Amino acid sequence: MSRRSKIKYPALRREYNTKSRHFFIETDYINGVKNDHGRQVLRPLTEEEKEWLNKFYDETVNANFKRDGSDFYKEASDRKILYHENYIRNVDLYNLKQRTGMLKINDNLVDLITKDPFYFLNPEDYIMKMLDSKEEDKD
Repeated sequence: MSRRSKIKYPALRREYNTKSRHFFIETDYINGVKNDHGRQVLRPLTEEEKEWLNKFYDETVNANFKRDGSDFYKEASDRKILYHENYIRNVDLYNLKQRTGMLKINDNLVDLITKDPFYFLNPEDYIMKMLDSKEEDKD
């Protein structure tokens, strides 16, 4: 028996899914959400709602169909799309580098993107900006 099969609602927990699926699982709100003052702004989900959401994530993100008659996607064409999306996620180069720890993100680049997201429309300006920042680092 696998570790994943021993817990309740494994499709809702990032640590029990492959790393390529981590960014597609957004379940921070399951146990309720509180604001900065500690006041609850979103109630926790009921067991029935968690069960439904687990089945939904299992089919859409994991492409796992149990054939028990309660599937969301009964048509073969719908399932084919989900299988294809799962395959693409597994062979995607960005995703592969990220889950193997080979993706290095330049903090200066992230700051530049958040300050001026339209900056990258002109590649020459980007190259000049990077060259200027390298010269500043040397000084």
